[in-house]
Amino acid sequence: MIIMKEDINMTYKELYDRKKLIYASELESALADGDLKRAYKILGKLMRYRMIVPDDKLLSKENLKKFVKAGIPDKHRFEKDYRKDKDYLPDNIFYNIPTYMKISVLSEKHWGKRVELVYEGDIIIPEKLYHYDIRLKDTSGTAKAALREMKEMYKRESGLDLSNNWEEALETGNSKIYEIVLSNGQQFVLRNLGYIYVTLSRKKVVVAVLLDNSNLIKHFINIKKAYEVVIDTVVDHLAESGISVEIINVKPMCDIKMASEYQAKKYKNLPPLDYDAFCEQENKKLELAATKEQE
Repeated sequence: MIIMKEDINMTYKELYDRKKLIYASELESALADGDLKRAYKILGKLMRYRMIVPDDKLLSKENLKKFVKAGIPDKHRFEKDYRKDKDYLPDNIFYNIPTYMKISVLSEKHWGKRVELVYEGDIIIPEKLYHYDIRLKDTSGTAKAALREMKEMYKRESGLDLSNNWEEALETGNSKIYEIVLSNGQQFVLRNLGYIYVTLSRKKVVVAVLLDNSNLIKHFINIKKAYEVVIDTVVDHLAESGISVEIINVKPMCDIKMASEYQAKKYKNLPPLDYDAFCEQENKKLELAATKEQE
């Protein structure tokens, strides 16, 4: 689609509707010319962007037989095709974005508990790297569920409601949502690290990032570093898919500086990560307690 001067201030929805009219006109022209192969390709675009409904007469068995007679294989299917699945979300009309990315986060060395039968003791748990997948939720059902869970996480972390009406933007392809989940083959209680909501327009791409800060603190994952690795990975992959870095606007959904300071405050009074120093500290506590009892 050629974006003309009058398109500059149009919304994504207005541009989407215009593109829909252009494809409909091109399809009508192709059919009128008897160019069924070109018409079939345009039909694929209409399905890719959900610009027709699944029960449109263009997709009737009778109509599809015409394309088969024109040389289109009977079993051919487009990547997004109602004949395969009716629940997918449309592609964005400007950009093809990645569906899958990987990151790693470090759970730092910390004190924990070791339990054996009825016995319990303090141990130092060594640092460990955990791997996460950033997965695009590309069906209506999974995207809405992820958005609902993202809003719940935001409420838990901030105490505020996320009032943005983001559902419609998902349904038109204007926005996409990712979930950050623990990669397969690992044992770790923090299975969901957070969510990424990306809004894509021609002149601006906004990346909203929300991580589960409370659980990052609980599991000794540095908040600042976690946000950095998520943001850097997403921006790099969007750039690799053809989006100019200059138009990417990243918006963490928390004050990272304040969250990091709170995390440091929570760790401030933890015992030293050294057995000898820890034992010395505990012995001093016992000696102090014994002295107070004698007074």
